[in-house]
Amino acid sequence: MPVTTPTGASPPAGFTTAKQQWELGAKSDAAGQAGYWLRAASDLDAVSSPGVPGPTGYAPAVQELKGLSTVPETDASAAQQATAQADTLALNSFFDTDGLYGVSAPSDSTTQFVTTIQQEFRLGIVDGVVSSPQPGATVTCPILTSLASGSDFGCEIRLGASGSSMLVGEMEAGNGTSFFTESGPFHCVALDAGEETVLRDLGGTCT
Repeated sequence: MPVTTPTGASPPAGFTTAKQQWELGAKSDAAGQAGYWLRAASDLDAVSSPGVPGPTGYAPAVQELKGLSTVPETDASAAQQATAQADTLALNSFFDTDGLYGVSAPSDSTTQFVTTIQQEFRLGIVDGVVSSPQPGATVTCPILTSLASGSDFGCEIRLGASGSSMLVGEMEAGNGTSFFTESGPFHCVALDAGEETVLRDLGGTCT
């Protein structure tokens, strides 16, 4: 896992611009992401030196960014997908962007998972649901019994003066490291039977 700047220290300019490229990549289409990752790697590489914390500076993060840029957009092997997810998880930790690219740090409990979703709403990085920060968002998930892959869940999102909304999702990987979500207005054709049941249990409907 890449090193991080110590608490209380101001990160070098190269780290700040690299983080910006990492975040911009998440908003780009798949074809354009590699360019952002390579620019982030270049920014970090410029400040990798013995003066940067860690025995090799930011070299591990540079290698992870370069590695991600080589993963094919389609037809990636299972091994490539697993490596890409691990690299994305490590880079999210490095840049403090948990949840970006749809990859979240493993949750040890359902309570921790709810906290993660709430934080991602506040950062505005819940893929396909919000694209701008929602600093006052609060999340409760009355339908959440398991973090196992394939489990369905339902949450209620309160956005202060903006009102509230429902969120229906499915775990795509264990411990909540990856999940798929839908928010209203809900279309029945986009929901499987389990997700439609969750929506009804939340008091919602689809058309």
